[in-house]
Amino acid sequence: MTHNSDIRYEIRNYTIWTLYKMYNSGDLLLENDFSRDFLWKNKEQVELIETILRNIPLPLIYLYQDEIGKYQIIDGKQRLQTIFNFIDNKFELNKSYYFQDYNKKKFIEIDSRYQYLFENYTLICYILRPPIPYELITDIFILLNTKGRKANEHELRRSIYRGKAIDLLKECKNLPIFVEITRNKNRFQRGKDEEIILKYFALYIWLHIKKFEFDSSNELLNKTIRYIYENQHLYNELYNAFNNSLERTVNILGKDCFNIQGKGVIPHDYSYFNTVLFETFCNITNIIQFDENKAKSIYADLKNNNRFVKSVHNNSIKNLIYRYKLIEQFKKY
Repeated sequence: MTHNSDIRYEIRNYTIWTLYKMYNSGDLLLENDFSRDFLWKNKEQVELIETILRNIPLPLIYLYQDEIGKYQIIDGKQRLQTIFNFIDNKFELNKSYYFQDYNKKKFIEIDSRYQYLFENYTLICYILRPPIPYELITDIFILLNTKGRKANEHELRRSIYRGKAIDLLKECKNLPIFVEITRNKNRFQRGKDEEIILKYFALYIWLHIKKFEFDSSNELLNKTIRYIYENQHLYNELYNAFNNSLERTVNILGKDCFNIQGKGVIPHDYSYFNTVLFETFCNITNIIQFDENKAKSIYADLKNNNRFVKSVHNNSIKNLIYRYKLIEQFKKY
């Protein structure tokens, strides 16, 4: 257990310009195992810029200075990313309430005195310093993200099981074929693309390596990521299984085979990416590796299986267990 006496920290005041220079030089990192996708809409970004221009204090920024001196963000990414984007003229003050004269203007277009005020605005930073247990940083991240725009389950998993397990998910989601089939899917923000891959691994491990006991899909995913984390010798096997089975599935059924709308299954002109079809089809293709006709026959049977179709649209724990046992039967082919 980590006690207060184990924590080394200091509180420092940085101007926006100082943090901006640290960011551009690579000394301040906004992308790391704790970072979440950038989520703020234009309205939230404009409100933050207005707050700064009005010289109203903002909440603390939490940073961790690692062993090589880099500052990594723990809490405050949305604010800092917005600030840096504004300085880089990446968005304008759209529908500003307090600065209507600057509506539709970017940073470079506002009055120089406001530019000066903005750059010299002070942010209070709470800096954790090494040596500090990683578990404590995780505790702080979870504590800070259980309020406001709460971290989702996979963002919490990503903060706890850093290293090879998360690296595996990142490598898989960057495969060109995965990027292609999930293109233009905004719902894959905040680690949802990694979670889709983790669901594939959960079924793969259950079928071929270890059968976990679980009472919820979230418990299953937590046990799966922990198992990968503790068994890094499986990294290459899992990566190759995912890559190969995804390529085979797309080659057999086409790149839109995971898309559905309403109650249809396996059509080619719908836009809704279904994660159940993804984990199911890819794992079946992994089992039926060398028989394309047999694979197509199985997919056709599933399309006409009312119970399976129901499980596609309602991924309850009962349906998940049914689907796992159904897919296991194909190992006998």
